[in-house]
Amino acid sequence: MDVINRVFTVLHGVRQSHSLVFALAFPQMKTGNRPHPGNVVQVFSDNATLDAVVAELRLNNFIIDYVHVSRVKPVPDDVNTYSQYALFRVPNRNVRTQQNRINRLTDAEQLPYVKVASKSNGQIFSLRIKRTSQDNPSASIEPNSYGLAVSTRPFALPDIPVS
Repeated sequence: MDVINRVFTVLHGVRQSHSLVFALAFPQMKTGNRPHPGNVVQVFSDNATLDAVVAELRLNNFIIDYVHVSRVKPVPDDVNTYSQYALFRVPNRNVRTQQNRINRLTDAEQLPYVKVASKSNGQIFSLRIKRTSQDNPSASIEPNSYGLAVSTRPFALPDIPVS
């Protein structure tokens, strides 16, 4: 299993088991010919939640030998660009308009994904992530259970350069 998939899986588990709310950013994400979510995941939330996430990650034997978990840092004051990291859905085969499904499948080929295993049925599936630039930060952030924006709850996160 790829390291980024491991981290994503652990973050989802931490979120679910502790009822935490946080959003994820993938600042090194690549789209196009060889899409990849990158090697860095940034977590956004309040300080108490971030401290809990860091503590859980540092204790997790599934990833600790593969990742560097940095300390919680504030968003720099000079950030002026924002991005949305949204779940990109492809309609299932039973969709009314097959052309819409075909178009979404074509678009999905250009987007990075993470593989996730369902705890309920054990099936492995891919979550495609679409990054779009935004003009302003969001007043409220309501991510899905994977820390991503969805069409009904869009939000933008600050673009923080990776050092």
